Amino acid sequence: MNSLRFAFPLLLSGIALLSAQQPASPPAAVPAKPAAKDDTVSYEKTRETLQKWAETEKRIMEERRDWDEGKALLKGQIELVNGQITELEAKLADARKRKEEALKKKQEMAAEKALILEAATDVNKMADSLEAAVRSAVAMVPEAISKEKKLDILVAQLDASAKARAEALKEQAAGREKVIPIASRYQASVGLIDQVNQVYPLLHKAVETRKLPDGRETNVTVVYVGLGQAYFVNLAGDFAGTGRPGPNGWEWTTNNAIARDVDDVIEIVDKSGSPKVFALPATVK
Repeated sequence: MNSLRFAFPLLLSGIALLSAQQPASPPAAVPAKPAAKDDTVSYEKTRETLQKWAETEKRIMEERRDWDEGKALLKGQIELVNGQITELEAKLADARKRKEEALKKKQEMAAEKALILEAATDVNKMADSLEAAVRSAVAMVPEAISKEKKLDILVAQLDASAKARAEALKEQAAGREKVIPIASRYQASVGLIDQVNQVYPLLHKAVETRKLPDGRETNVTVVYVGLGQAYFVNLAGDFAGTGRPGPNGWEWTTNNAIARDVDDVIEIVDKSGSPKVFALPATVK
């Protein structure tokens, strides 16, 4: 029993060894395809592939050329735009500079205008004071001398300049610019001052009318000593007196005692008498 148990595995091992040593049977032959047909298919595929590759390369070259051209064109456009931007920036900088200069000049002009207006206001105030003084002086000029010197014409000019100033002030108050005529005001005032100065230091004779104590009117000869004192006497030599400028014109006071002396003064003024010293009353203020 034991010998059979070991013999059977040995037999199986031998059979397996013999089977491994026998040559394998050749595989079944596969029928070969015709060689000409395979070559034709391969050639067609290769040519098609080459054509597609060539077309692809051509398209790549065209795309590259178009890209280079577009790139150059775009670069030129960018340079052009950058140049325009630089030019615009320069123009903007110049415009800002000119704006700043214009603003500065405007501010300077405004300051200068304010100074001019301030100065004009001061000058007009001085002109107001001058006109008031001139009018007071003109009011002291006797009517006969005023007509002789034609002061009424200069007074009319003074009134016209004052009216123009009033209209200008009215326009300014309404917010409208209006130049106040300063030159014409001073011109009229200076003209009047010149004429009054010609009267002031001189003796002037005039024939005027005065009322006698009984109310009757009589012609008298008046001698004006400048614009501060006057003396009068009638032709009969029995009515005489003195005169002084007042706030409303000349004020006259009767003083018959000086009639003879006033006659002598009149003769000297007429150059028909010899110069001499007189003791005539005078009021100094």
